[in-house]
Amino acid sequence: MKTFISLCLICAFLCGCNKSAGHPGVYERNGTTVDVNDQRPDLYNYVDTGNGERMDDFGFVRHVKSPVAGQNPANKPVFINREKLADMISRLVVSLPEVTDCSTLVTSKEALVAYTTGSRDRRRVAEQVKRTAMSVVPRQYEVYVTDDPSLRKEIENFAGLDSDSGGIDKVLNLTIQRMIDSTPQGTEPPAGGG
Repeated sequence: MKTFISLCLICAFLCGCNKSAGHPGVYERNGTTVDVNDQRPDLYNYVDTGNGERMDDFGFVRHVKSPVAGQNPANKPVFINREKLADMISRLVVSLPEVTDCSTLVTSKEALVAYTTGSRDRRRVAEQVKRTAMSVVPRQYEVYVTDDPSLRKEIENFAGLDSDSGGIDKVLNLTIQRMIDSTPQGTEPPAGGG
C-alpha cells in the first residue's frame, strides 16, 4: 500500500511540474499547436519595432493531431487577413523607385492595385507593380493593376464593402475589365511558378 501511495505522489508531483503558473504547457494556443514561446524574450533576439512585433524570428508552427477524437487541426478553416495583405502590397509597391502612391483592394480571389507613377514607360512600371503584388498574394489570386486615376477612385469606393455585398461580383468584374483595357497588365509568369 505504501508503494502505491508513493507512486501516486510521484505521479502527482511530476504532473504538477508540467504546468507552471501562467504557462499552459507545451501546447501554447489551442492544444494541438506548438509555437515558439514569446514569454521569454531573453531566449530569443527580440527586436522592438515600436508596435510589439518581432522582425528577426523565423515563422515556425508545428501541428499535431489531437489525441481527442474529432479535434483535428486540419479541420479548422484558414483565413487571410485581407487588410494586412493590402497594406503589405501597398507598402512594397510604393517602395518601387517610380511609384509615388498606391492603393490596394484585396478580395477573396483578386488584388486590385492602383498606383501613381511619373514614368513614361507604363508597361515596365505595370510589370514591376504586378510582380510585386504577385510576390505577396497566394498563388491562386489574380492581380490587376492600373495607373488610371479614375479607376483608383473606383477601387477606393469598394473599401467599405465585403464579399456578401449585393451585386459586388458584377461591379468588380466591370472595374477589372476597365483596368485591363486602360493599363498594361504586365506579362504572365511562366507555367510552373518561374
